[in-house]
Amino acid sequence: MCYGIGRLGQVGLENLYKNAYVESHIAQYDMRLSASAKQKAGDMSRQLQKPENYAEFIDELNPIFDDLADLRANNWIKNRKLSSEAVNIQIVPGEGYPPYKFNTFVDDIEIGVGEKIYCVEYLDVKAINPDWVDQPGGWMSTQLFNTEAEARDALALLPDFKREGFPMVIREYEVIQPVKVRKGIVGELTSKLNGKTYPGGAEQIQLLDGINKNGTWDLYFKKQNIIEGSERIREYVKLLN
Repeated sequence: MCYGIGRLGQVGLENLYKNAYVESHIAQYDMRLSASAKQKAGDMSRQLQKPENYAEFIDELNPIFDDLADLRANNWIKNRKLSSEAVNIQIVPGEGYPPYKFNTFVDDIEIGVGEKIYCVEYLDVKAINPDWVDQPGGWMSTQLFNTEAEARDALALLPDFKREGFPMVIREYEVIQPVKVRKGIVGELTSKLNGKTYPGGAEQIQLLDGINKNGTWDLYFKKQNIIEGSERIREYVKLLN
């Protein structure tokens, strides 16, 4: 019994160590933090990797490092399963936020011809800024939502990413050429702009290799028609209120 209690305590400490490493590493790039806070997070991350300090726990990081090495060598491998921690560490230096829920898995999958995915977008992006390109977002979902608030919560769609106060829609994207994507569960995020926490929890689809960009996306997705009487608004499946 004493051994069992001791082992439970050790497993708990190992998980605590792993989570502390991941969170401190990611915090180095968190755009919501001050420069000094980011530096302290980096110092903590480096300390946690020192075997002389944490030799008994260091093995907890090896699966993350293995996944990171795999990611850096091969951006996408069909049916590969990765830890969300590794994918977040890979993404966060460029994005500033970790997109996937901790302690979950992220899958490399291929979406086949005829399948449909959905993206929350501005009704008319040109009305916000005429210089912006009307193209899909790089993050989509398999789900439809009824309201903007529901979509923002489930997808952790921060006002930092999509401004509030402008009409939002869900557009359907039907695949016409197989698409390489990453699929996982949305993690909880807190906005720098309003301080609100969005819980996430929905399934999200991450488009890879910039295929959502102008001049490329219509090679992979059926392009929506322009709404009658409009010069620029593409068809949508739902207007979010």
